[in-house]
This record gives sequence, structure tokens and C-alpha cells, in this order.
Amino acid sequence: EPGAEALRDSQSLAILYLAAAVSDFYVPKSKRSQHKIQSADNGGRLTLELEPVPKVLRLLREKWAPDAFCCSFKLETDKAILRTKAERAVEKYDCHMVIGNLLQTRHEQVWILAPEDRETAPNVTEWSLQEVTKPKSSDSDALEHLILEFVVQAHFEYISSSSSMDDGDKAGTEAVVRAHQALEEK
Repeated sequence: EPGAEALRDSQSLAILYLAAAVSDFYVPKSKRSQHKIQSADNGGRLTLELEPVPKVLRLLREKWAPDAFCCSFKLETDKAILRTKAERAVEKYDCHMVIGNLLQTRHEQVWILAPEDRETAPNVTEWSLQEVTKPKSSDSDALEHLILEFVVQAHFEYISSSSSMDDGDKAGTEAVVRAHQALEEK
């Protein structure tokens, strides 16, 4: 799989930005109706049996891109549930950051679960949950720009301190440039 190989070769330069699941459930092809469902069938009622969508994040993290920076997303309806689910994503998939939002305010604010420093706060329960709110008079993309600034900064810090880079000296911009050059040479 060339895509997986490219991700692996990119090491910490790769970023998994897993913004949204289309759905958590689906109707398998084998269970789909071959014809139009008639409204008169079953007394005018319709019952659907849905299957869970397979999760690929574990495969991405363990096999395809184990050294990539991983940013996942969670959408919930309650802030307490949001934090719990975000922590679970970090523990289950070794995410470096989880961006969460609430259904009611998803276009105005998000909460970002990330460590100030993963070495001093190795336990996800110690990580801060930072609120990011779109300025009132800003354009519709303002929140996304704020999120991306946060992700880019965290990814840069991850690259700078990553043990997956072969250099002994991992000082900021120089480490990124050296890692990028090594990838281009390969």
C-alpha cells in the first residue's frame, strides 16, 4: 500500500487530521433493499437495523503511521461526556490531541484536549481542555483558522521533540528542515 508506506516514511512529519466521521452506523450492502421500500408494507412503519462503521484509527496508528501526529475529533451534546470521550480516544488510539465540540455550539466554539507538555503530564487526565471561541464579528472560517493554528503549533512541537527523527539534535525549525530533506532524499 503506497499511501501507508508514504505515511510511515514521513515519520513525525505526517499528520493525521481526522476531522469527521460521515456516520457511526451504516446499512451493509447485503441487507439493502433491492427495490423501493413500499410505504404500505409493515403498516406504514419502517425499522432499520444498522451496523457500526469499522474503526480504522487503530490501524492507522499501529500499522500505517505509528510516528505520525494524530489529531482526532469528537462531537457530543454534553461537555462532561465530551471530555470523557476525548480522554478515551487519547488512551485507546494514542492521539496527541482531540478537538471536541458540542452539537449546539459546533460553529462557534471547540474544546481542545492536549498536554502542555506530554513529558510533565503523561496522564491524559492531567491534560488541559482549552476552549477556543470564534470572535463574534469574524467570518465563517475564523474558528477553523484558530483550530489550525493550534494544531500546526502542536505538530511543530511534536516534530521538534520526536524520537522518530534520526538526528541527535532536534532543535525546532532545524529538526523539521532536516527531517523534510531526509524524506525528500528517500
